[in-house]
Amino acid sequence: MNKLLASFLLLGSLSCANAACILEQSNQLDVTWKAFKTPKKIGVGGKFTQVDYSSPAKEAKDLRTLLVGAAVTIDTNSVNSGNAPRDAKLVKFFFSRLSDMKITGKITDLKPNTQTKENLQTGTLNVTLNMNGKSIPTQMQYRYANGKFDASGSIDLADFAALDALSSLTKACYAKHQGITWPDVTIGFSTSIHASGCSQVK
Repeated sequence: MNKLLASFLLLGSLSCANAACILEQSNQLDVTWKAFKTPKKIGVGGKFTQVDYSSPAKEAKDLRTLLVGAAVTIDTNSVNSGNAPRDAKLVKFFFSRLSDMKITGKITDLKPNTQTKENLQTGTLNVTLNMNGKSIPTQMQYRYANGKFDASGSIDLADFAALDALSSLTKACYAKHQGITWPDVTIGFSTSIHASGCSQVK
């Protein structure tokens, strides 16, 4: 009888703990990218410093509720690779050749992996990206651990009808790129999500 009562109390405490789980996200979103040049496919990375982020909720009990519907608007004039002359060329010869200097994105779905480790959640995100008048669904992989949410994926500039702009950049940087700028670009974003009262984040 005592064992049965203890079991009910344990289940009740776990239920209360899960019910109290709160995820709270930051308004800050860091957006990163890595492009590739030369026949050896040397990577050049950077970020955007002007990013507007809006979310469906500031607090939720799970990542899906917290993030699905979140939207971002990126001002490509704010591209920052850590090299000012390079950034000026990226704006002049690539981004200004697109139909709009803004890139927008929206998270449309989130699916956590069924197998998780303690204090680590992984899964996939479906994101719709809008660039150069094209709206393309993109899948990204995410990782959430120790209060930090990171997502990464890859896009093909051909899908966004941006090869003419890419060719313009290649010509402007012909010597340094050795005549080749690759159309695939790695993209990523990260944000802080504080968890309280959560035995396991879903």
